[in-house]
Amino acid sequence: MRAVFAAVLASLLAASCSDPVAPASPTPVAPTTTERFSGRLDVGGSNVHAFTVSQVGRVQVTLAGPPAGVRVALAIGTPLGAACQPASRVEAESSQSPQLSGTATTAGVYCVSVTATGSVTEAVVYTVAIAHS
Repeated sequence: MRAVFAAVLASLLAASCSDPVAPASPTPVAPTTTERFSGRLDVGGSNVHAFTVSQVGRVQVTLAGPPAGVRVALAIGTPLGAACQPASRVEAESSQSPQLSGTATTAGVYCVSVTATGSVTEAVVYTVAIAHS
């Protein structure tokens, strides 16, 4: 009887001490909304626009507006005070296709920054479209 009890106790302890099975990662969803932000970018300037993602999913950022040949630094990241801590950054010209895309791995507040580069020789007007869930 003691041997049976000891075997049952050992199996219960082994089961309670084993590593749990990791939960499945959420499947990223396609963007369900598009937010648009417009601004004026001065020479040497930078603008930050915050947006909220409600669930894990794809994020696409498209810049429109600066004249042909004018490139700006376009970044996506997380707010850090009044700034945007970039997770990904590109130099981009106006386009109808997304210049930045990725996956928001958690719901929360994210940001996009638009920063003048050397090709911004006078103020330019722009619009960024952010598709997300």
